[in-house]
Amino acid sequence: MKPLQIQREPDRTVITIRGNLNYAAAPELHQALKEALPLQGTIHLRLTGTDALDLAGVQVLLSLSRTAREAGQACTIDPGEAAPRIEKMLRFAGLKPIGTADHVDAR
Repeated sequence: MKPLQIQREPDRTVITIRGNLNYAAAPELHQALKEALPLQGTIHLRLTGTDALDLAGVQVLLSLSRTAREAGQACTIDPGEAAPRIEKMLRFAGLKPIGTADHVDAR
C-alpha cells in the first residue's frame, strides 16, 4: 500500500498517510503533496496507521496546514493512534498543541 493516498471529493480532499512520517519519508511525502496541489475544499488528513513520527514529519503537516490556510482552505487532522506522538513532538519543538488557533484543527 502506498504511504500517501489522496482522495478528491466534491467538498474536500482526504489525504491518508500510512507508515512512517519521519526524516527519511518527509521529502517523498512533501513532494507528493506538492504534486497534488491544488487541493480542493477542506483538506482532511488521516494519520491512522502512521508508525514513526519525528519533527520532520510534523514539519510536513505544518507546511500542508500553512499552504491550505494561504489558499483560504480549512485543514483538519484525524490523528488516530498517532495523536500522542504528534503532541509530544509539538511540545518538544515548543509549538502549541494541534487544535489551537495557530495550528491545524484536530478532529
